[in-house]
Amino acid sequence: MHWGGWFEIALDILILVSATIGLCSRLITGRAANLVLFSFMQQEPPLISFLPQLSQRFQSLVWSCLDSDLTKTAVFHAERYYALDQRNHDSRHIYATALLREGQIHSALTLVNISPDLQCSGCLEIKARCCTALGRHRQAREALEATLRDPAYIPIGPF
Repeated sequence: MHWGGWFEIALDILILVSATIGLCSRLITGRAANLVLFSFMQQEPPLISFLPQLSQRFQSLVWSCLDSDLTKTAVFHAERYYALDQRNHDSRHIYATALLREGQIHSALTLVNISPDLQCSGCLEIKARCCTALGRHRQAREALEATLRDPAYIPIGPF
């Protein structure tokens, strides 16, 4: 059984107990639910087993929102995807792209403007797009030149 199922069962039991006792079920349910949730949060969920499927779902959801010009919704889902795994460059790229399309250029630039040893060619390409949108053409050119120096560089789309 997955995590949500255990939480729902525990919450149902708490509601049943509070109704049986005859106390204010809303107050007890709220406090007891917080206690149950806190105890579940102390345990590490088995996130690794379904992370690839979850990542794929987030990516398709964000790209479909961007294709439909639903940029605020895309930013919302991309932010959740990035929060799930902040070391993943795919989540960083898709979040920065959603922010850029939403018009939050400075936020997108901050997201991909990380230390040079951690930057990949995708980060540099998005950085160039942000710099171009801000009118920082010299920095955009430098970022694009840095991507071309990368032997594993594959363009992610039209600039």
